[in-house]
Amino acid sequence: AQIDASLKNITDEKIARYDLVYAIQKFNVGKLIRQTETVGTLTAKGIIKGRGYNPETMQAAVEAEVNQVYANRYNYKNISLTAQLAKQKMVARGFINDVNAHLDFKAKAKLGDEISKINVTANIDSIRLQQMNLFNETLNFRGIIVADFKSIQPDKLVGEAYITKSVVLKGNQQFTLDSISLQANEDNSLVLKSPFAKAEITGDYKLTQLADNIFQHVNKYYYIADVSNAVAANQTVNFDMTLYPH
Repeated sequence: AQIDASLKNITDEKIARYDLVYAIQKFNVGKLIRQTETVGTLTAKGIIKGRGYNPETMQAAVEAEVNQVYANRYNYKNISLTAQLAKQKMVARGFINDVNAHLDFKAKAKLGDEISKINVTANIDSIRLQQMNLFNETLNFRGIIVADFKSIQPDKLVGEAYITKSVVLKGNQQFTLDSISLQANEDNSLVLKSPFAKAEITGDYKLTQLADNIFQHVNKYYYIADVSNAVAANQTVNFDMTLYPH
C-alpha cells in the first residue's frame, strides 16, 4: 500500500485537517479480518480529504476507484464511489461497471448513533446473480429501485421502496413487472403491492423473528424446519393477501 498524507492539528478532533492520497495493490482484506473463505484481495486508489473527526461536526470528501475486490468467490471489478460528509449528513454517488453487474446509484443519509433518513436511487442496467455466486441458477435483473426510509432498524423499519421498469430472467423464463412497492409503517405493518398480488402483514411482532415465528407455529402441526433462534413470546401476526389475474 502507498499513502501520501498531509496532516495538521491532528490531535484536535474539531479543527484537524487531513489530505490523503492512497493506492492499494492486491491487499488481502480477508486475511486482515480473518475471513479468507469469503473475502480476498482489494486493489483500489483514491483520496480522503476533510476537517475534523468529531462525528457531529466533521466535514470530509472521499473518492474511491476500486479496480477489483474479491468477495464470495467472485472478483468484482470497476467500482467507483464519491461521497461527501458534513455534520452527520452524507451524500454519495457511484457506479459499478463489472461484466456481470452494471449499475449506477445515488444516496443520501443521516449518520449518528444509527443510520437514518436514507434515500437511495439505483438504476440497474443488468445484474447476473448466478455468475456472481449469489444464486444457484440463472437469475438476471434490470430495473430502477427507489428507497426512502426514516429508519432501517429491522424491528423498527419505517419507509417505502419501489421497483419499476423491471425485467427478471429466471432460468429460461422472462418476466416483465410494471411496478412493485413495499411500505413499512410506524404501526409495524408491512404492505407489498405488485401487478399480481397485494399482501399485508399486521400485528405485534418482531420482523427479525418473523420467519422463525412462522416455523415455530407450523412445526406444532407439520414439521418444516428447526427454529435455531429464540422467539419472543406473545407475538401476533396477521396475513392478508389478494391475488390478481396476471
